[in-house]
Amino acid sequence: MGTQLMDRIQSISRRSRLNQNLIIDEQGLRIGRKVLIDPQLLPRNIVNSSLSFCIAMRGSNPNLSAIIDRLNQDQAMLKGSKTTETYFGVQVASQFSRILFVAPDFKRFNKFVSPPLGLERIAAFLRNQNTSVDIEILDPNLLPDREIFFEQDYLLNRGYDIIGFSTLTPTLKNDTQHLVRIAGQLKAGKKPIFVMGNFGVLLGAEKLFSALPQLDLLFWGAGEQPMLTLLQDLQQSASISQTSELAKLFNALSNKHPEAIATRSNQRQFYPGRRFPAITKGQLDELQVLIDYYAIRYETYWTTYAGLPEAQRDITFHTSNTSCPMRCLFCATPKGALSFVAIDQVVAMFEHARLAYPEVHYFSFTDDNLFIRNKGKKQIERIASAISASSSWNESLTFYYQARANSFGPADITLMKKFSSVGFRDIAIGVESFSDTTLIELNKGSTAEEAQQAVSILTNNGFSPVVNLILFPPNITLKALADTIGTAMKLSRNPKTHIDPNFALLAYSGAPLTKKKEGSLLTDKDQRIYKLEQPWIDKTRVEYETVNINETPLAIPDRFSIIRPLLDQLRKKSEELSIIALEKTETKHSDQGRRGLMILWSIITIVKANQALFKVEAGEDTRVALSAFAGMIDLFPEVIKSRYPDEEEKILIALRQITNIPKL
Repeated sequence: MGTQLMDRIQSISRRSRLNQNLIIDEQGLRIGRKVLIDPQLLPRNIVNSSLSFCIAMRGSNPNLSAIIDRLNQDQAMLKGSKTTETYFGVQVASQFSRILFVAPDFKRFNKFVSPPLGLERIAAFLRNQNTSVDIEILDPNLLPDREIFFEQDYLLNRGYDIIGFSTLTPTLKNDTQHLVRIAGQLKAGKKPIFVMGNFGVLLGAEKLFSALPQLDLLFWGAGEQPMLTLLQDLQQSASISQTSELAKLFNALSNKHPEAIATRSNQRQFYPGRRFPAITKGQLDELQVLIDYYAIRYETYWTTYAGLPEAQRDITFHTSNTSCPMRCLFCATPKGALSFVAIDQVVAMFEHARLAYPEVHYFSFTDDNLFIRNKGKKQIERIASAISASSSWNESLTFYYQARANSFGPADITLMKKFSSVGFRDIAIGVESFSDTTLIELNKGSTAEEAQQAVSILTNNGFSPVVNLILFPPNITLKALADTIGTAMKLSRNPKTHIDPNFALLAYSGAPLTKKKEGSLLTDKDQRIYKLEQPWIDKTRVEYETVNINETPLAIPDRFSIIRPLLDQLRKKSEELSIIALEKTETKHSDQGRRGLMILWSIITIVKANQALFKVEAGEDTRVALSAFAGMIDLFPEVIKSRYPDEEEKILIALRQITNIPKL
């Protein structure tokens, strides 16, 4: 065996957990879509074989080089007269199932993209539990030309048995179109089983099955166990290509997992808006630790970090279930008890990631619910303490995580200083608004004062907070908008604070407000705890994005309409103007703080140009709001100077050159 190959195998053995199936084919030796060894490095007999091989790596430190050497000498395996053999306790097979998972498509080429950890977890679980399966994850967000890719022969030639789509409400339009394209491309070949899961299927089984005749199954909740059952049943079926046999398989599957599977003939339980069950703590501990971070194609994802320094190439972790105890009326997250991965396992994940990618110094915890209430706060404290005590930690590392605006106050300053000292100092805060009126309407459970206090505590103790805002919720008034933008501008004078605004309140299938507007079943308790009887709710509506699939229109919730027409115009025009401002000032998408300021500038500038109009139908206290906006215009140059002293004049000149300010 060549020196180069031996060196490469030793490197893989150090960096990978090697607890999943490896595939050898014309691409080389790979896990999923990540090639670990180029084909030219593999032994000649294996390369010359017309077959592919699945190596079921299991146990403690299996000898990969010895397995490859034995396979290279096994002529019966290489010629196909024998389809399975065991070398040193590891099964190698030339006949195995193929699965393709397609990630939600946000259309984010050349913008920041993260790996779909939910799919990575399912893939790791299946590769670990089934010795004869190859699983690839296709992320359309990495493709510059999606339509061209989906028309190529690559997918056709792979011979997939199952193709699964992970979909979210905002990506459902793109995801369903990809499903149709792939199905159309594969119609001449073997028909795979098409499945769909994740929060996008909360749209409802009836709607999705009606619009997508190619779709076979919907997965409702965690997909690991149902997908494993589907794979095993499929491998045990002899004549699965026949429609009658498929029907039997699907019926058997729905009987085994009645709460998790929807079929065309059994979809009564899967009505629009029905929530997912939250994953249990036992499932979380069992599944999350299986992920091999070296098997994830992080190198490919880092190429999308346009404008970000190499120091912020990150590894992402998810360490909790998807449940959340809070009652924001726009959120579709399942309600239930918080569950967290055991601390020793979190440390094991971190240490493995450090071995897999020793050059990485930035780590992101993607959990929505770390730091929620005392239970979450204690969890992140334990995580920070345990990781900083690990031999894999050093002072050069930085950690990112997320919190609510009321997650910490003055009593937590000592704790926050501790977090900052060990690298846990990049944090995103779901503030949503600096208007108490708006926060009450959204049932956010926090106040504007708490949010301002939180940002101040963070910036004064070594943090760089990202403040997430929803600028135009349905019942927005000019005064509420002024409160939010005014506070955001003042906080932005500190270069550590980054404002990350969203223009509108998105409508997610399964969220209480969406269900209310769509007439879905809501209990009296739901109505009460989510405050769904507020008068403004009757006045807003869900705006849909319609996609025609197979000549069947599918209406997908998009956002909630703005009640006051003038403010709705302001939202639309400021979105358009902000795009121009971003281009003129050469603002990179990765610079969240600067991007946020360009959005705020756009709104302030349009309000200034249309002051006379805002004296009507802009809500109460309009005169106060207009006075506040006038002050923001004067404050803007000061904010730019404090944040970008070397580019101050360049930025301000570029903005002054934008003369076509929209009239409302």
